[in-house]
Amino acid sequence: SGGAFVGTEARRNAAVKAGGLQAVCAAMKLAPHRSAVQHFGITAVDAICSFGTARGVKPDMSRCDAALEAGAHLMTLEAMRRFGHVRSENGVCIHVMEGADGKKMQCAVPGSILQSGCHLLHCLVYDGDEAKVKVLNDAGTLKVVAAVVRADPACTDDNEPTFGDTKRLED
Repeated sequence: SGGAFVGTEARRNAAVKAGGLQAVCAAMKLAPHRSAVQHFGITAVDAICSFGTARGVKPDMSRCDAALEAGAHLMTLEAMRRFGHVRSENGVCIHVMEGADGKKMQCAVPGSILQSGCHLLHCLVYDGDEAKVKVLNDAGTLKVVAAVVRADPACTDDNEPTFGDTKRLED
């Protein structure tokens, strides 16, 4: 859950103590081909580590350290490399998931894997700790982000006009 409320912080800390970060990373590792697992995984790690929706509240760096130890940055980079900026509809990505009963369902997650991943990676090094920045650099963070953006420089959705696309701008 989002926000910087006392109950939220307690749940975030409990998730870390219970091995939640490791569990999320394990799920992402087991299903690298499932965009929904990757997107929900990145979002879950970010929710545990991050400042949520409270403006001006900094992330808890001990939780960010735990996420790095669990390999969240590596799973995030792999998801970004694999899926990049998945097209969204009205600001959310629509992922197809299979339920326990075998039926397919659609799930919506705000933003894209690229956007969520960049937010999480920034969160992990929010304090500017040089050792943590080195961990992300050694993992090839800048190369991954550059490759994803190079593959889709506009990072626009199908229904968004792009620079120079006058026909769509006129519509």
